[in-house]
Amino acid sequence: MQVKLELPKHPTPPVTVDPRVLILYGAPKVGKTTALSQLPGNLIVDLEDGTDYLTATKVKASNMDELEQIAQALRNPPNQYPFVTIDTVSAMEDWAEIRGTNRYKANPTGKNFQGASVLELPHGHGYLWLRLAFQELLGMFSGTTRRLILVCHLRDKFLDKGGQEVAVKDLELTGKIRNITASKADAIGYLFRDLAVNSGQLMVSFRTLEQVSCGSRCEHLRGQAFPFDWKKIYTELK
Repeated sequence: MQVKLELPKHPTPPVTVDPRVLILYGAPKVGKTTALSQLPGNLIVDLEDGTDYLTATKVKASNMDELEQIAQALRNPPNQYPFVTIDTVSAMEDWAEIRGTNRYKANPTGKNFQGASVLELPHGHGYLWLRLAFQELLGMFSGTTRRLILVCHLRDKFLDKGGQEVAVKDLELTGKIRNITASKADAIGYLFRDLAVNSGQLMVSFRTLEQVSCGSRCEHLRGQAFPFDWKKIYTELK
């Protein structure tokens, strides 16, 4: 017997306050990995040797097989660490290109393909294989922790606004992969140094601006920019 679905009749409160998936991005050497090493309970999955000079809870992966082993270990059991960081998803995209190329060559339609990368396929057909491989790699970390942090490189792109070229800060990810990754995030923070302060203080912005790709679903972060402080991002740390 089918149970009748009861639709809600009253508003319900939010089930979480802090971002479950957080994206942080900024210029090279701005201090992203250093800040990550200072987050209590955070395991950094280092894909680019960025933690070599830091004391941190960290594990390295130099290829896809090692990344899969780490994800498997994190799932058995899950939530071993309050926070897990992938540093960086830009490197993960590079690995996804390799996996997508291998998958295409193993497919009957690509058995005669001799190119070095699936992205060499005409009419952009290779980007589907790239996206599928990337989603598979990123999906391995789903359910491994309560709070997942994705670190990304910065890309300056230029848009035409009424005949004027405007520089925009954005995630260094390819096309739809950028949109897929951003859609999974509850908050996207842009890291930069405040040059007006002598110390060049590290700042993070969640302000949704035309020139900077960032924002947040979380009320306490939405529209905010402040000196970087984990306790302001994750209220549970207070």
